[in-house]
Amino acid sequence: MPTVLGGLGLDPEDPGQYRAVDAGAVGGGTGHPRLSPLETLPAWPRGWSRPSVARPDRELMSRRPAYTPLLAPLSTAALLEAALAGTAPEGEVEVETTVDFLARGLPLTELPRRMLRTLRHGVQILVDHGPAMQLFSRDQTQLCERVEALVGKEKTELLRFAYAPLRGAGKGPFWTWRTYQPPPRGSAVLLLSDCGTIGPPGDHRRSRPAEWREFAAEVRRHGARPLGLLPLPRDRFPAWLPATMPVFAWDRGTTVGHVTARVAPAQAGCGANSVLGGEG
Repeated sequence: MPTVLGGLGLDPEDPGQYRAVDAGAVGGGTGHPRLSPLETLPAWPRGWSRPSVARPDRELMSRRPAYTPLLAPLSTAALLEAALAGTAPEGEVEVETTVDFLARGLPLTELPRRMLRTLRHGVQILVDHGPAMQLFSRDQTQLCERVEALVGKEKTELLRFAYAPLRGAGKGPFWTWRTYQPPPRGSAVLLLSDCGTIGPPGDHRRSRPAEWREFAAEVRRHGARPLGLLPLPRDRFPAWLPATMPVFAWDRGTTVGHVTARVAPAQAGCGANSVLGGEG
């Protein structure tokens, strides 16, 4: 509260008068004048245009926020099926192809059939546990559960790695990781990683493009299909990454149609999907 000081016959508007007071006679020899309030003025009124922010609710702050998955829940199963399914000659008999082989006198070891989409080849999930993906650990766990529910636990292999799979991968703690082994022919290899595109600045362990090119080539040599989900927008993908393998933005803007169009060429090039059971 502002006050008007008095008691010494001094004008508060003229601070210089204080220097004229005998310091020894005032204030008990302390060198400071003893001042007493003359009157109390009313507080200056304050008017706010907006009400103040309410204090945080402790009970509300203690609650764990609701989990919102990165992919739209209603379309996640269809999106995963479009990305992970391979092809196999298990449809109707290809009559025209059969007649053509017989007309040319070629041996017909088995009936050629139309290609059908299937998940029976299985899926290998590679979960990146590097520092850049720590924020998305809950999303990784949730997506692995969705894949197991879709493909089947016996057809799903879950491996962990950090930075790049070729540096080592395994099912348990990092000290048990061994040299990475691609899955059987026809399988899909799903990466839940940033592929070295994000992470702490100055991290010398961050993966390099050459490591991912070598990884994709190794997977394809075994007849499997690599693809990745990255937790960043599509326009932030480096140019080399989509040219290496199919990759998708791990967010709700990714649609089933986009995934289907992107993985179709890879599905046609891997697995037991050639006519008469040849190598595809």
